[in-house]
Amino acid sequence: MGSNRSVRGLTLPLLVLAVVPSALVSAGATRADAATCGSLNRATGPAAAGELSNAAFVSAGESWAAGNGTGSLRPDGLPSIDRFYINTGDGSFSDDPAMGLDLNVGSLCAHTVDHNSDGWPDLLVCGETGGLHHFENDQGQGFTDVSSILGAQVNAVDAAMVDVNHDGRADLITLTGTKVAERLHLVNGTFGKFKNIFTVKKGRTPAVGDVNGDNNPDIYVVCGRIGSSNAPDYLLTGTATGAFAPTTIPQTTAGGGNRAYPVDHAHDGLSSFLILNGQVPDPGPIQLPTPQPTSMRALTRTVSFHSGAVR
Repeated sequence: MGSNRSVRGLTLPLLVLAVVPSALVSAGATRADAATCGSLNRATGPAAAGELSNAAFVSAGESWAAGNGTGSLRPDGLPSIDRFYINTGDGSFSDDPAMGLDLNVGSLCAHTVDHNSDGWPDLLVCGETGGLHHFENDQGQGFTDVSSILGAQVNAVDAAMVDVNHDGRADLITLTGTKVAERLHLVNGTFGKFKNIFTVKKGRTPAVGDVNGDNNPDIYVVCGRIGSSNAPDYLLTGTATGAFAPTTIPQTTAGGGNRAYPVDHAHDGLSSFLILNGQVPDPGPIQLPTPQPTSMRALTRTVSFHSGAVR
């Protein structure tokens, strides 16, 4: 996955999870992890000036890494504001309040999306204050808060945008601690009412891929720790109409579910999912559930899963 589009028209190459032209440092969350999508990268960790000791740049200064788990509190115990850092093009980043993203909303997630298909990366933020926030990219000159187009607020712990019904518009998938829901993107640019897709326990993060080659988005839902064990994860396979159904997948009760990333591990066009279950302080395995096609007819494959590489 690569791109040369950036926030201010910089021609720096972008490789997802490797090189990012700009970074949003999210300061409201209590878990330290990084979520990189498109040309923005979010990492939980200290954000204010002089508070970056728990975050680090890697890969020649162009990738943003997570903090060490100490969270994002100032010395007085209060959260720092979220900050937007622009890539200067010389291997460093500079805080850029003029972009309109240095905000006191906290964040449980931050993802780049292109909701209006104009080629400029917009930003979707799961705020700890005010619910879900959506910022439209003003062609690299700043961001405008267009959260109202999402409709009724939802306190999502994570979210994604993907075209679930093949109408050419990115729809909204949200995850709370107990519900996976979708909201269709309407012709007028707003989003419809939420429709619950599935009920989960301790929802943490969704990952979108295609496990059976039918070109319909499938959703892997990572769930966290409940009591003394890890809650079950879920794989919801999609249809051309935007409906979803659960599929049997390998499980682990060790650790605490944290993140999931879709990867074409077998280079067969089908999505495996890299699952991280080591949420501090409970260590757990890294899983790689991988689809095993039972029918090789194009776009009509049925699959089962084996656990893949588990450590």
